[in-house]
Amino acid sequence: KSVPYTELQERRKQVLVIYTKLKNLDPRIEIWDPFPLLCHDAACLAVKDGMPLVSDGDHLTGYANDYLTPFFANLLKDRQ
Repeated sequence: KSVPYTELQERRKQVLVIYTKLKNLDPRIEIWDPFPLLCHDAACLAVKDGMPLVSDGDHLTGYANDYLTPFFANLLKDRQ
């Protein structure tokens, strides 16, 4: 099952506003948003390669964490 991209963007709107406010308070804060890695085109899939990406409406599964780890590790490596 997939959720429309626009619906998820609407759900995230308030959180993104808060992230922006925090970054404006302290420019050393870096926001890493995995959303583009998990959502493509017009929908976000709840399952990738037959494995669930979310355990409920708001939390990633261990599989999703494993999928995202290399991207996050690269971000950290680039900041050293």
